[in-house]
Formats: sequence, C-alpha cells, structure tokens
Amino acid sequence: MIIRLTYYSKSIRPLLPSDIEQIFRVSHHNNKILNITGFLLYSNNVFLQCLEGPREAVNQLYQKIYKDDRHDDCNIVLISEEKERIFGPWSMGGLPPEELVKLEVLERISPELFRGEEILNLLIKASKILSHA
Repeated sequence: MIIRLTYYSKSIRPLLPSDIEQIFRVSHHNNKILNITGFLLYSNNVFLQCLEGPREAVNQLYQKIYKDDRHDDCNIVLISEEKERIFGPWSMGGLPPEELVKLEVLERISPELFRGEEILNLLIKASKILSHA
C-alpha cells in the first residue's frame, strides 16, 4: 500500500520559469531516491501537487514542503491509502508553461473552490496531456 497526498499552496511571490525548472529538477532527483511519484502544477502563484509513495517518505517530504519558504497557506485536501500509483511514470511530472493553456481552468484557479478530488482530477488530466506531448 502507498499513500496519496494532494495539496495546494500559494507562492509568496511570482516564480520565474527557471525557478519552476529548478523545483522539478531537484524534486525529480530526490523523489526517485525516496520512491515517491507525483505531479505538480504551478499557475497564477498557486501550486497544486499530488505525492504518492511509502507513508513515511511522503509524510517526511510533505513536512519539508510545508516548511519551504517559497510558499505559504499549504493545505492538504486529500489523503488516502492506495494499492496503485496514478503518477507512476514520474518521480515528479508537470506541464511546461506553454502546455498549461490546455487546462483552461488554470487561468481562473482558486483552490479554495476545489474539493480534493477535483484537484486530483485536474492533475490527472494534466498528466494525460504530458503523456501525449
């Protein structure tokens, strides 16, 4: 069994594409070591992310994310025990900015309006775009 944890947070400042690239690069490396998979979207100063993996590893990683000073208002919206991974192909998947336009909803995103399953479904939809890119 694995844990699937979905959360959102708000960036304390707008991030540059190079900032996002660095997050993906570091996350890809670290998550692979920890046997964590997941998907991250960033738009309009909002992060949406799902993490999957061993309970202890996901909990430790979320605590590290929670303490990261690049964002605040970090909120877990969905956590569950699962048999299979949804984001198995990616130690950290995500869409490049030019692909985000395919998710029209991101232009008016306000995580407070989403339930956890809606955020997870948006991340799944984004992962399917990445799979077909």
